[in-house]
Amino acid sequence: MLFVDGQNLYKRCQDLFGHPLCHPHLLAQFLAGERTQYPVACRYYTGRPNPNIAGEAEKPRNLDRRLHAMRRAGVTVVFRPLRTTGNGVTDKRFHSRCVDFPVAG
Repeated sequence: MLFVDGQNLYKRCQDLFGHPLCHPHLLAQFLAGERTQYPVACRYYTGRPNPNIAGEAEKPRNLDRRLHAMRRAGVTVVFRPLRTTGNGVTDKRFHSRCVDFPVAG
């Protein structure tokens, strides 16, 4: 099983290939290599912008299309809303760094 931090994958693909998009299920298959003949499970974790903030409506719509395509390919998608400040503006610290996800213990 491959666990993917969506934000880090997005940024690294943008840096390395000049575009930020990647197919996590293909990455999982590549990393597993010929060690397995079975499909490799993949979980993709990401934050989702708030569509109710002015100027942000296009971002979640585009992300939702990508996440839907990932689900159709068999990827388990887990997302959380990005944190916002009191005035409704996305807090750039969390937008560019991380989203809190619970960890099983």
